[in-house]
Amino acid sequence: MIKGRTREFEPAKHELSDDEIRSSFSETIKRAEADFTDDPGYAVEMAEHAALVKYKRDLWAARTDVTKAEKLAHIECRKHLKRDPAFVCHATAACGFGGCRFASAEAQLVNAEPPEARSRLKTRPAPAANPLYRIEDTIETLLQIRGVQKPPKLSGGRHAA
Repeated sequence: MIKGRTREFEPAKHELSDDEIRSSFSETIKRAEADFTDDPGYAVEMAEHAALVKYKRDLWAARTDVTKAEKLAHIECRKHLKRDPAFVCHATAACGFGGCRFASAEAQLVNAEPPEARSRLKTRPAPAANPLYRIEDTIETLLQIRGVQKPPKLSGGRHAA
């Protein structure tokens, strides 16, 4: 998430501590450990599904962060335009990313610039639905910066859902 004036990203808080999980689900965990020991194929498939769930959480956290960064940049840009109507933005990146003066430290690392042929955008702040940049590309880049990797395809074993 993004904090007030500093506009720094923080990973979304969506996970319980190991102790909280163990105390809440101790019986379920004991049964799962027994099942994993009895059937290694089942254990592999469950691990694959867990990796997929974690990836989806990280993906949606990044999507939320990208949307918030863009909205905060729009707010700051509008405030700046009111103070200085002669302000001209020379950033070719999406609002809130790359060279945008209102981008957070992490968002500055995201090169959300459209291809050269599409970088003729002069209206600032750029509307969120602007066809010059795709939010998916920005999210993918943010995931790479955060070290999030897409899990391999599920093995599709006999326990596959």
